[in-house]
Amino acid sequence: MNNIDGRHAGRSGARSQIRACLLRVGRVAHRLSLPCPQHALGDPRAGGDTTPQPSAGIPELLQHVHDARVLLASGTSLRSSGCARSVGRRNPGGGPRPSASKERAVEPITPAERRLLADATAAGQCNLLTPAEQAEPAWGPSAEVAAIWSEDRQVRADFLRHLLIDQQLPVHLTGARIDGNLYLTGGHTLTLSLPRCILTGAAHFDGTTFAGDARFDGATFTGDARFGFARATRFVRTTFTGDAQFDGVTFAGDARFDKAIFTRDARFVEATFTGDAQFDRATFTGDAQFDRATFTGDARFVRATFTGYARFLRVTFTGAAQFDTATFTRSARFHRATFAAVAHFDGATFTSGAHFDRATFTRSALFIGATFAGNTTFAEATFTRDARFVRATFIGDTAFLEATFTRDAHFDEATFTAGTYFDGATFTGAAWFRNSRWRTLGWSRTVWKTASVESAGLAAVEIVLDRAEFEQPVRLELAAGRVSMERMQATERLHLVIAGAQVNLEDADFAVGSLIDAAPVQTPTTATETTAKEAQEQRVQKSGIGRWVFIPPYPDPDYTSATTSGLPPDEDTHQVLDPAQRLSRSLMYASLFLEADLSTALDHTPTASVTSLRRTHVAGTSLSGMDLRACTFTGADGLDKLVIVGDDILTNHRGDKDMMRAGPARGRKWWRTSRRVLHDELAVRQPHPAASDTAGASGATDATVEPAATPTAPLTYRSVSATYRSLRKALEDSRDEPGAADFYYGEMTMRRLAASPLSVERSLLTLYWLIAGYGLRAWRALATLVVVIAVAGWCFTNDAWAVKTVTKTPTSVDLGTGAITSSASTADGLSLMRSWLFAAQEAVVPFRPAGLSGVTLTSWGHVVDLAVRILGPILLALAVLAIRNRTKR
Repeated sequence: MNNIDGRHAGRSGARSQIRACLLRVGRVAHRLSLPCPQHALGDPRAGGDTTPQPSAGIPELLQHVHDARVLLASGTSLRSSGCARSVGRRNPGGGPRPSASKERAVEPITPAERRLLADATAAGQCNLLTPAEQAEPAWGPSAEVAAIWSEDRQVRADFLRHLLIDQQLPVHLTGARIDGNLYLTGGHTLTLSLPRCILTGAAHFDGTTFAGDARFDGATFTGDARFGFARATRFVRTTFTGDAQFDGVTFAGDARFDKAIFTRDARFVEATFTGDAQFDRATFTGDAQFDRATFTGDARFVRATFTGYARFLRVTFTGAAQFDTATFTRSARFHRATFAAVAHFDGATFTSGAHFDRATFTRSALFIGATFAGNTTFAEATFTRDARFVRATFIGDTAFLEATFTRDAHFDEATFTAGTYFDGATFTGAAWFRNSRWRTLGWSRTVWKTASVESAGLAAVEIVLDRAEFEQPVRLELAAGRVSMERMQATERLHLVIAGAQVNLEDADFAVGSLIDAAPVQTPTTATETTAKEAQEQRVQKSGIGRWVFIPPYPDPDYTSATTSGLPPDEDTHQVLDPAQRLSRSLMYASLFLEADLSTALDHTPTASVTSLRRTHVAGTSLSGMDLRACTFTGADGLDKLVIVGDDILTNHRGDKDMMRAGPARGRKWWRTSRRVLHDELAVRQPHPAASDTAGASGATDATVEPAATPTAPLTYRSVSATYRSLRKALEDSRDEPGAADFYYGEMTMRRLAASPLSVERSLLTLYWLIAGYGLRAWRALATLVVVIAVAGWCFTNDAWAVKTVTKTPTSVDLGTGAITSSASTADGLSLMRSWLFAAQEAVVPFRPAGLSGVTLTSWGHVVDLAVRILGPILLALAVLAIRNRTKR
């Protein structure tokens, strides 16, 4: 009883002091004609300016007000004075006095509230966790567990609001259950942290400013939680001036952070949003961390601004994820994020890196018109439905390594100013690349399980299809400077339409019926295209970057003008640019450099060319119009079934140097017959090729040359001869006899050079080459025949070898005996002209009775005549055969 009486006496004394102080305040306020003492006390809810008007009694009034505030801060009750009951609780406009229940709401009635009041008054932290709970850093309350908590862990929301707004005390409460609705709207500045607390009612923080760090980690909001606008028409912002920590928070209802401002770091690690989460137009000045957060409803970050790092690692978006027109100034990381519904990133801007490694997009992924200014990665990402990157712009390196596109993948009109790599990616649905621009397009090890690939208008400096697999019939239209298809495998018919590229097909495997077709680089055909070309060429020339060849413009003229509508200002102006201007300048320069590089890449050759077919399986494949002047065929499989179509696609027998010489014979000597030769022959005949020639033949520069996966045997005459033989058979099967004749000539030449210098084969082939050009040079056979006739005629001028036949004239007849007496003239030798005529007769008429020519031959004369009779018909036959091979269809 004594203790109770002592506490009673203490309370009575404190009440008396407050009553006396407030009476003095009232008297001074009455003397100054003030409306009510509560205005002098400065009710936080009154709003506006509560400072009294200047008067002589103001210093005295302020002194009494100060005394009253000191007493109120000590935690004493205000119920003993009518004036005190109105202080801090009456309406600003002087409304009716609160009810008794409202008065009791501001008094601590539970042990937890009394402890919180004492700790808040001392600016300390009120920790209600048990020792076991404190030992578990990851512990967080659940609604079931908090429902059985006793009063030592129960705090009313009204009492908490009284401490924060009425008394303006800092509150740091841990491990409590806050009952009732907590409304802290109205533009207040609070110091509040509620880690590991559970709020059973709604929590509204519309327009509130959190001074210092605001910690809500481990808290649970069972009702609606609003940290933004209560209605769309309000423009009051929620501001967190310190760190905002919501780690492990559970929002059972909707969570709204619309237009919230996070001045420092914002942490929502492992937070759970059961309802919709709205961060529309929110500003994250520091780092924003949503690692392992779960969004059960829709997650809206429309027009949100992330100035610091944005981390969404392992986040689960069960509802729609909307980041339309959001701005990420620094790196944005969505590693292993799961988008169960549609993911909207339309118009989003990633100024620095954007990383979606191993992300899963169960529904559509929309990046239409998005801008990626830094490095971008979608490594091992899974796109179950449509992936749309239409009109997206990528300035940095982009990687879709081992990504999976189950449905349609749209990259129409996208621009990639740096390297883009799809190594190991799988395309199961339709793939659209129409009118897209690329610097380096890496499709290495890609798997194409779709027959629908649209690539009309695709232009790139370099395209890499090494180890790609095509499991369906596909048509690809590519315009590039270089195309590499090493170890590419097409199990079904592949139709390649290539413009301007040097194509490397080493170790590739083509299915029967595949076609590689050369197409010219597109030129302006309409007035609109001509105007676009002139405007683009003018911009490139003004920039001093390089040359320009026409590249088809984008179908949308507004988009084109928006990205390349003029040159940026000079660097010498020293302009101070904001981030948006710097981004715009980067986009423009990147676009100009890409256009200039595309111009250079597509302007080096009038048509596409193949640089290598080493170890390539080309049985049943057709090369139509492809330039094969620098192509290496040695080691290719199925050359006997390769179809080569086109004019002027192989070099002549003297190499390209002859083509550079002037004259009607294009640099050839008049007696030389031009023939089509392979680059392999030119290479094997040149013992030490220059480094530049070797690089040109492989279609790669020093920067891109890599060691061959399969060791390449050196070129030999016999390997080149086998190549000629296979190609000859292929042309003969296709009824191209003149072309087959050229390859036969090359085959025989390589056989002759491959034979030992002193062998019989070498001698016979050399003789065959000299006298008839392997049966393909009619003029050589005829010339040899003329030489044979000339030599034989000269031999016949020798009286010891040939003379005129002596004719005996009968002079008398003996009738008795029947003997005839004749007189004979002297045997004269043949003149030179007569001997040539005789030799010619013997060469062209091998079967003739002896003596009809009027020439008598001796022993050596018969030998020469026999040689003429043998060689003449042979040479004539070779000449006829050569003419037949040249004219045969």
